[in-house]
Amino acid sequence: MKSPPFGEEPFALQLSAVQKEFFLNAISDLRADLRDVSPEEREEAIRKRILDVQKDVVHQYHCLRSFRFVTLRMAEHDDFPRILRLSEQAALDSDTRPLFLDIGCCLGTDLRYLAYAGYPAQCLLGCDLRPEFIDIGYRLYGDRDFCKIRFFSGDILQLESPASTDSNNDHSPLKDVNNLSQLCARVKYIYAGSLFHLFDEGVQESIASRMASLVDARKETGQAVIFGRQLGRAQEGPHTDNSPRYIHSPASWERMWRRVLGEDANVEVVATLRPLEDPSLYWSVWIA
Repeated sequence: MKSPPFGEEPFALQLSAVQKEFFLNAISDLRADLRDVSPEEREEAIRKRILDVQKDVVHQYHCLRSFRFVTLRMAEHDDFPRILRLSEQAALDSDTRPLFLDIGCCLGTDLRYLAYAGYPAQCLLGCDLRPEFIDIGYRLYGDRDFCKIRFFSGDILQLESPASTDSNNDHSPLKDVNNLSQLCARVKYIYAGSLFHLFDEGVQESIASRMASLVDARKETGQAVIFGRQLGRAQEGPHTDNSPRYIHSPASWERMWRRVLGEDANVEVVATLRPLEDPSLYWSVWIA
């Protein structure tokens, strides 16, 4: 079904108390100005910033029209607290946090919230196919000049699979990373929200294989995980919009990852269907 013209959908911006507090802290150029004003004035200023930025979005995806770019979907994942605990333990063991990569990071809200929750920003990376999304994120949060999260544009389908030996030996400083090939076998935690369901079944498997090549699977550095969420179904099959997109069920999602990683691999695949307005598949692939 064709979407209504931009600006004519019945979407409304709704912010939870958690979101309001996060945005008050995260939108740097508003933070100082809003500390001594009423809660109503704070919310109005935050809403105005979000609405102003949304009007300038170049690629009008449904997730941007419906304000999903300001939701905290990563934090809603069941494994979010577990990953924070594991990263804290790793820091105790090695004096540094493992690398965390968000593929398809959009405006970078999830990563900024992760930093707000305590994950060191200098260990976070965000990659999106569209560099304008990253630029709009800087505008929304007003932190272009000092944000420590490393954002860069890239296409995971351009990453060789399996990754080349030369890529695996790349230890570029994070500030110099501008290509996913520089992260092969270096990332402990990978998040992919609302990404896989944009593609057909074969491309999804190719993406999964390339993601796996980025994982630091060394046992001495602890468990690794690839996790995320997307549209899901009880019975897998093509999307009902007549596009080539493929929608997985929990069972087919596990089968795909076991094909990618090998039936004998020491992995745990967890996939749960949540009956939301658009049924969502929340999933994680834990690699020992």
